[in-house]
Amino acid sequence: MAEKTATALDKSLRESFFQTIIKTLTDAGEQILQTGGNVMAFPVVDEAGNDKWIEIVVKVPRGEKIEGGYAGYDGYEVAENYRLEQEEKADTAKKRKADAKAKKGTKSAKSTKQKIEETEDEDEESLVIANLGAGYPDVEALPHELRV
Repeated sequence: MAEKTATALDKSLRESFFQTIIKTLTDAGEQILQTGGNVMAFPVVDEAGNDKWIEIVVKVPRGEKIEGGYAGYDGYEVAENYRLEQEEKADTAKKRKADAKAKKGTKSAKSTKQKIEETEDEDEESLVIANLGAGYPDVEALPHELRV
């Protein structure tokens, strides 16, 4: 008897797991529909009561294609790379949020400083006006920026 090819071995393995998954989900009460050679789908309802579908694709990955075949797939390596990518995305998001908060704080500080300066200017004008009415030197004796 001839030895099976790598493709035939992969197909046999995929079909075996495909049937195992269908049986497991059917036993759990799900209505499983085969929608492709290695694809199954089943209807579900989301928490808002909307009809949705779950689709499951069963495949036996070969890994990266290289000269003369495939390099082989390492699920542990792929999982570790995914974990690192997710950590990097989370760190980037956290950094963006901190930068936005710092930028907002800077704008707020500038705005507060501007408001204080405007209030001080208004207070000086009020003081000058009040002093003029109290017999202090006339407007001509005041510095130009304080004249009303």
